[in-house]
Amino acid sequence: GDVLAMGYFSANADFGAGAPTIGGSGSNMFVVRWSATGDYLWAKVYSPIVTSAYWPESMAVDAADNAYVVGGFAGSINFGGGLRTETAAHAPFIFSLDSSGDYRWDVTQLADANATLYDVAARPDGSIVIAADFNLTLDLGGPPLSSIELRAAVVALDDSGGFLWEYAPTGTGTSRAYGVGVGPSNEVFVTGEFGPDVTFGGPTYTTGGMFVLSLDAAGQHVTDLTLTSNLGVWGQCVAVDGAGRVGVGGSAFGSVDLGFGAEGSWGQNDGFFFTL
Repeated sequence: GDVLAMGYFSANADFGAGAPTIGGSGSNMFVVRWSATGDYLWAKVYSPIVTSAYWPESMAVDAADNAYVVGGFAGSINFGGGLRTETAAHAPFIFSLDSSGDYRWDVTQLADANATLYDVAARPDGSIVIAADFNLTLDLGGPPLSSIELRAAVVALDDSGGFLWEYAPTGTGTSRAYGVGVGPSNEVFVTGEFGPDVTFGGPTYTTGGMFVLSLDAAGQHVTDLTLTSNLGVWGQCVAVDGAGRVGVGGSAFGSVDLGFGAEGSWGQNDGFFFTL
């Protein structure tokens, strides 16, 4: 099928349209689509407004070829539905484009936010789920989540951007959700990192590390597992195949036990992958 990509560039970029795309000063966010044979189809560029800055983090595409992009911004941005100006330190965003690159909708939190939306996945039922972290508040249309400590969150929206449900662990410890994947029955899997005194829905963990969390289709806790390291370990991405098998990727310093006994003394920021 077609290939979509998102990211940012400075000055100009040639996506294959026959002439370079000229951006504004600073980092310009883009979404581009090529055909299965590599032919340019369309590109959308979002150039910084005055002193604004944009941080695209991840993108997902649903069965109808709609694209969903998540990230954060400071200042002002226009995704196609009008100017959005934040008063927060780091405002989260998600916006959607149709298969032709036309604007569909966006959801932003413009005040009282210090949040990042790290990953997004499209579910078989047409909804999307987002992995995030925040302190202060996170409000993507549902009851605002609040935390003084940095806290992980998972938010589900329908294909029109309407709020469905949200989840956040409890406890006084910090947590961050970096990756999210979905199963064939709309179940949700999340990975990231956490500190001492965090409860995902089962036991309270007194030692920090990496987590993999399972939620049902309605966002209710099913199970969780954790991994620890003598120096640090965190999950970064998760994917699920059609049979429901879960693959998790991450990084670690020091030694870590992936279920085969502790691996001895790794180097700096070594990557790993395992399946569940």
